[in-house]
Amino acid sequence: TGQAEFQLLLKFYDRAYRDGISKGYNSVTDAVKSALAYLSITLKRESPLYGVYLVHLLENVVNKGDATDLENERQKDLALAADEISPLLRPLALLVSSGRGQQENADTITSYDQDVSALFRDAWFNIAVHGISMHSPVGQDHFEELRLLAKHSPPLVSEDRMEATESDVELNTILRRGMGSQRFQEQKRNLLAELPGHEAEIKRLSYSQVVFLNATILVEKLRALSGKCTGFLDYFRDPAIATTEMASCMSAIAEKVVASYLSLTMSGKSEDFSVAYLSRELAAFFIACSHRVER
Repeated sequence: TGQAEFQLLLKFYDRAYRDGISKGYNSVTDAVKSALAYLSITLKRESPLYGVYLVHLLENVVNKGDATDLENERQKDLALAADEISPLLRPLALLVSSGRGQQENADTITSYDQDVSALFRDAWFNIAVHGISMHSPVGQDHFEELRLLAKHSPPLVSEDRMEATESDVELNTILRRGMGSQRFQEQKRNLLAELPGHEAEIKRLSYSQVVFLNATILVEKLRALSGKCTGFLDYFRDPAIATTEMASCMSAIAEKVVASYLSLTMSGKSEDFSVAYLSRELAAFFIACSHRVER
């Protein structure tokens, strides 16, 4: 099957799913879900269709709730229904994790090009915009899918921005999606629930910064539950953390992630948290905290 034909098939699935939802045809929506999951499992990473499918799923997540032109808060709330994203989580998680071993070299995560990496970031930002967290109904119902997706996602900060003097957090349109007083307060409450000792700093953050931190907490906590607790180190090189408030909140997130990882390591219940993998994380910490000596 050529790429053009494959894209037509994916559009057909999208249309069939929307029709099934609007008309209450559960058998149709279930069939589409099964078809998408089958594609995710059977498509090989080397196939030219793999990238087409990955971009299609990521763009679908990113585009959910794209309602910046809606005027009143009620319309935005309707557009930002978390249930619209949940059907996409399983095929996306299966696609990025299929054919991979339990523990992987970090290089496989950073093998995506800049455009696809940006889609991953925007997808996670939109997930946070929709209020999805580990404690939300969607987050609890789709915990394993979110964990797999986080495990195989690139960092939420762009590598080419790490040496820049300004961050693109305030410029990212996804991070501003759904912005309104009610939703801003909800996002702040979610962040405060995770970082209870940082109310003063959170009060001074912008909407985009709060959503960014909520997305970061979700991704990095899920990564820690998958046996990787050093992903947050990249964030400290990004200009997004330049302000005192952001740096304080990110430090608290780092402590939370490491504590979660250590508790699982100390329990000794999973091979993913054995001594061999612990030494790998310690080595990553050592490298990240080292600086080149000027000659």
